[in-house]
Amino acid sequence: MVDQNSSHDLGSDGKELRPVLPCHILPIDEPDKCLVYESGGLERVARSLIPHIVRGQPAKVVVNQLKQPIRCRPGVWHQLDSSNNNYSAFKWGISSDKLAPADYDGDGKTDRAVFRDGVWYIYQSSNGQARIENFGLAGDLPRPGDFDGDGKADISVFRPSNGTWYRLNSSTGAFGAIQFGANGDVPMLGDYDGDGKTDFAVFRPSNSVWYIYRSSDN
Repeated sequence: MVDQNSSHDLGSDGKELRPVLPCHILPIDEPDKCLVYESGGLERVARSLIPHIVRGQPAKVVVNQLKQPIRCRPGVWHQLDSSNNNYSAFKWGISSDKLAPADYDGDGKTDRAVFRDGVWYIYQSSNGQARIENFGLAGDLPRPGDFDGDGKADISVFRPSNGTWYRLNSSTGAFGAIQFGANGDVPMLGDYDGDGKTDFAVFRPSNSVWYIYRSSDN
């Protein structure tokens, strides 16, 4: 049941349900009014909550047989599958991590991944195994891309301090580096020439110019 007015809600045992912390990460108009309670698993609650998020309406979702509150914890990935609209949540990372999702195992699905002070933590969708790689420095920006065209994302970082890209090719394990960009640039990877390989690119806010290093013709 959805109740947007009552300030005291009772579970099936007659005891008052304790609200969780405000869900500030949820895209609703008034996130401070979003109080979510769990019963019978996360997906059941999500199915009740998602329609209210879509309509942009603040809502409080209450269900029977309270087990434990769903809190908006840092490091949790919230996923809504395009194929069936199923919702799921997965804990992977901490609040200070930099996000780096990409298809690292080449199964056609994006893998959850974070970059933490030079260490990559990747959860591979193909086998459910964790992959940990040391590559980069704390101030680097993770920018994975398929630079070698093998269908798998290569681990790569952009170092703002010297405008250099560093990558680890998934096909051979070879290390590569190229100076392309400057401090203050925004790294914007993409396959700009359509050859199936990721191209290095930066956007320079100071002059609103894009600089693209195309893999097809250098």
